[in-house]
Amino acid sequence: MTIYTISLSFNNENFQCLVFECPPTDVTEEFDINENVVNVTNSTTRQSTCSSLSAPDNVSSLNLSSNALSPEAHKLLIEQQFPNIEISKIHNYSLCKSRGCSSFSSEENRRQSTLKEKFDHSWLNSNKLSYCQTTRLWNFTFIEGDGLYCVLCKKHDMKNPRNKSSVFSQEASKRFRKGTLYDHIKCQKHQDAKSSEVLNRVSVFQKEIEHKESVNQEILYQVFIPSSFLQRNQ
Repeated sequence: MTIYTISLSFNNENFQCLVFECPPTDVTEEFDINENVVNVTNSTTRQSTCSSLSAPDNVSSLNLSSNALSPEAHKLLIEQQFPNIEISKIHNYSLCKSRGCSSFSSEENRRQSTLKEKFDHSWLNSNKLSYCQTTRLWNFTFIEGDGLYCVLCKKHDMKNPRNKSSVFSQEASKRFRKGTLYDHIKCQKHQDAKSSEVLNRVSVFQKEIEHKESVNQEILYQVFIPSSFLQRNQ
C-alpha cells in the first residue's frame, strides 16, 4: 500500500489529507465527475480516504440550543434599537450589568416622584419578567425621560393586530406596573415577535449549514480529483 500526502487550500484555509493506494483487484471502477460532484460507481480498484480532513476553523459548530447572543452582541442590539438615545439613559439588564447600574439617575427619580406609579429598576433583572427562555433575550428596556420598551417587539416593529398600537415597540409604555409587564409577555403581539425572532435565527442557522456543506463538498472534490489522477496514471 502506498500513502500520498495531498495539500489543499480552500477559502484561505490549508488542509493536509492522506490518500491510501491499495493493491488493484479485478473489479473495474468508474468515476463520474459532474458539476463538482464525484460519484464512485461499482467497487473501486483503489480506496481513498482522508484521515485528517476537517472543516475550516471559521465554520462554527452549529447548535440551536446554544444560539444565544453574546453579552457584547446583546448590548449592541439594544444600542441599535435606540441610536439617538444617550447610552446612560438606557436601562436594560445587559447594559446595567456591564456598568454596575442598579438604579435610575437622580433626574429620572425626580421625574417619577410626581407619578402615581413608579417603575422599579429591579424588574429589569427579573428572569420571570424580562428574560425570554425562547429567544434568550432580556426584553424590557427603560429609557429615562420616556418609558418602557420591549427590545424584541421593537426589533421586529410589532403592532397590536387589533388596534395597530405600537406601545412597547415604537412607543414607550407609561404604565409602570408589574402586571403590565406580565400582560405584555403573554400578549399575541409579543408571541408573534418571538416567532419572528426564531424564524430569523433558523434562517441564519440554515445558511451556515449550507455554507458548511458547500465547504465539505469542495474539500471532498479536491481530495478525489488527485486520487483519480493518480489511479489513471498508474
